[in-house]
Amino acid sequence: MEFNFIIKLLLSVVLGIAIGLERQTRFKSAGVRTHALVSLGGALVMIISKYGFMDLLNLNNIALDPSRIAAQVVSGIGFLGAGLIIVKGDKFLSVSGLTTAAGVWVTSGIGMAVGADMYILAISGTVIIIILQLILYKFKDFNLHTIYHVRMTSSIDDEQVNEYLSQIRSNKFNPVIDAIKLEHKQISTELTVVLSNTDDLIDLKQSMPNNIFIEITGE
Repeated sequence: MEFNFIIKLLLSVVLGIAIGLERQTRFKSAGVRTHALVSLGGALVMIISKYGFMDLLNLNNIALDPSRIAAQVVSGIGFLGAGLIIVKGDKFLSVSGLTTAAGVWVTSGIGMAVGADMYILAISGTVIIIILQLILYKFKDFNLHTIYHVRMTSSIDDEQVNEYLSQIRSNKFNPVIDAIKLEHKQISTELTVVLSNTDDLIDLKQSMPNNIFIEITGE
């Protein structure tokens, strides 16, 4: 049986590598090694959860719950996924790594499926994940409209306020000013703007007044 366990671990690593290759070719932070280890860990935990306590079944009043340990993988892998989500930028903030984090999370399920002797499910899941990553990546910027909320802060003199607001209102993306707060020569402005694709985010930032801090979040 130990040899059978080793085969399972090796299969989980192979499937994890297959998923990680797609991520690594796109220069993502979680590549082959990360996905291979996550898949291996999922399989290892599932094997322990399913077979690790078989000797205790001979004792009186002992019942085996194979899902007890394995269930913790689903929640525990979330901490690893959270670490892959990165907020980048200085004056222009953006969030990245969500797809990679989701891929790591689902890769743990691939390993668990191998550990549970569900080989067809594991292999099929791997193929589906890779296909989704390859196909949907081409449509990552395909959306008709996305609403973005913009928060800007800047040091400004009182006589510059009108010029500042005029520059915002004349922006080609037609932002709607939701709130303005001016205090101690510091102006904070909250806007709502509708953009057609993510490339417009860079254009939006560059078209705003200089020397300001911009934070953008999308719905």
